[in-house]
Amino acid sequence: SLLSTIPLNLNDRQKRILIALENPKNKIVVIDGPPGTGKSYVIIAMVYWANQNNKSVVITSHKKAAIDVIDR
Repeated sequence: SLLSTIPLNLNDRQKRILIALENPKNKIVVIDGPPGTGKSYVIIAMVYWANQNNKSVVITSHKKAAIDVIDR
């Protein structure tokens, strides 16, 4: 299972987003929400998963600061 391989503590909402990655019907997974809701954290988990599964990830944002958080 995806969740057992990710070395991060995730809340239930974050876990639901990651479970969506395992569904082959989902070609795109969008993460949206207000500041402080853990979006960057779950995006990092998605990138980890993608790396482990030889998948590609595209991360976009309206603001460079959000990308900088992921980069760090």
